[in-house]
Amino acid sequence: MVFVVASTSAPGPRAVARALHRRSARARTKRTVTRATRLIPRSGDLNAFVTAVAQQRGRCIRLLPFDLGPDAPSGLWLKEPAVDWIVYDSKSGAQQREAIVCHEIAHMLLGHDRAVDGVELSVVAPYLSPEVTARFLAPAPPTWKADAEIVATTLATELARRAYEHGSGEDSGSASRP
Repeated sequence: MVFVVASTSAPGPRAVARALHRRSARARTKRTVTRATRLIPRSGDLNAFVTAVAQQRGRCIRLLPFDLGPDAPSGLWLKEPAVDWIVYDSKSGAQQREAIVCHEIAHMLLGHDRAVDGVELSVVAPYLSPEVTARFLAPAPPTWKADAEIVATTLATELARRAYEHGSGEDSGSASRP
């Protein structure tokens, strides 16, 4: 005699919705990596990559080295009506700068409209309106950072690989800013 034990409870609607959302987020992250990797130039040059992303998005992207201080994040994305600013710590080395820029570009390409929690933006951009500042201080969904890290790590690795193959050496992020 064989007994079959069947569960009488099916997953609830919230569990199903979470599972679908996770699957959808993974697919979006994978699509973003694929699209972004196509924008990386053969030279592996960070600034050429930033320029290609700006052209693809139809928005100017500027890199801004800034002394962010010990309690601030190492980088952040400031979105203004006409330009996207990627602010990175001016003390960053070339590889760290490349990782920071790739991380902030990942947020852009993933459609994350808020970049950093809890940073004192008045130090970096005192001219920003309170509405813009409030957007950055609002909590971001917890998956945003992880998704951006996946995309950024892939992009930074591919930039380094192409720079190495192109003969640019290890300092592919040392060219002048766009």
